[in-house]
Amino acid sequence: MTATELFIEQHAGDDITRLALQRNRYPGVDIDFALRQIEGRQRTKDKLPTISHIAGWQYPQRLGLEQCSSEPAARYKSALLQGDTLTDLTGGFGIDTFFLSERFRLTHYVERQTALCDIARHNFALTNRSVEVHNMDSVDYLAAMPKVDCIYLDPARRSASGNKVFRLEDCEPDVTALYTLLRQKCDTLLLKLSPMLDIAAALQALPHAAEVHVLSVKGEVKETLVLCRFPDTVPLRICAVNLLHDGQQTFSFLSDEEKNAVPTYAKELCTYLYEPNLAILKAGAFRTVAVRFGLWKLGVNTHLYTADRLLPDFPGRIFRLLPLPDKKALRCQAFHVITRNYPQATDVLRRQLKIHEGGDNYLIGTRIADRPVLLMAERIS
Repeated sequence: MTATELFIEQHAGDDITRLALQRNRYPGVDIDFALRQIEGRQRTKDKLPTISHIAGWQYPQRLGLEQCSSEPAARYKSALLQGDTLTDLTGGFGIDTFFLSERFRLTHYVERQTALCDIARHNFALTNRSVEVHNMDSVDYLAAMPKVDCIYLDPARRSASGNKVFRLEDCEPDVTALYTLLRQKCDTLLLKLSPMLDIAAALQALPHAAEVHVLSVKGEVKETLVLCRFPDTVPLRICAVNLLHDGQQTFSFLSDEEKNAVPTYAKELCTYLYEPNLAILKAGAFRTVAVRFGLWKLGVNTHLYTADRLLPDFPGRIFRLLPLPDKKALRCQAFHVITRNYPQATDVLRRQLKIHEGGDNYLIGTRIADRPVLLMAERIS
């Protein structure tokens, strides 16, 4: 073990800033490399638990750590693909490549940044995965590559000025410009796209989309995945998935099912109030979720639902409604405040009612039958 490797092991849990200030005490150590490895391990210990247990695994600069998939998200993607050959055209830190590669005999990792390719070669050599590293621009590689079973593509979602972008044509590479070539080079294409993606607009540019997966981790939408199969087109299936610590919530539906669903609209409130998780709302299953669970929808543009039945398996939050006291009695008390299709924003409503954030109960500003209402509730799930 080199002096640098020993330093990394001995200081794995130490403060990075303090170590950096003491760099002159370790003349035989590549201190910049060592600090990057220690910080990488610390930052990804929970995000990438499997990787953190691979001895000698190397980490890139901080931006690469922030942009890579979490392990649950990467494992979810790996379950969507399988075959003989896979090409990851946007390799990056290689986390998605690592988990996807276990489903293929041979995987090609493509990345234009030489430093990331060097890290990838080192890391993949530590595993039993068959991964070939190609230090090339993804568009150049795509034009020259042979046909493979699957292509995975995670376009960069920042403009030249560093601003976030969401539309397919604004990302790099531009999938819309490459779509014909991508169809020629694989049977299945998996795209990892922004959680802010306009799904309907994207699908117009991807006519062979077979599945859309809106992926959230612990309630926060992280990725929108579009799976295209060539040459056939099939009815589009949309999956809203919430990955939890002890499993996942999945709500799957056909796009035509949402178009044809006819929910019942509430004229009054029942015992329970239901709010779908963010993956379902992003997926646009506003009517289907009401029909499937037998709920009354509060309004056309109000994506809250009510019923007298308790549905413990509902994929989202469940509230039990409570009597609302006089507004004067609410002052100076603590509540969690939620507004859904309500005239005032959350912070405005909180100031108007002169209440504090917190406590055990919720105040919910919403609409029913197109009239604003203020509700008090306790969360039971």
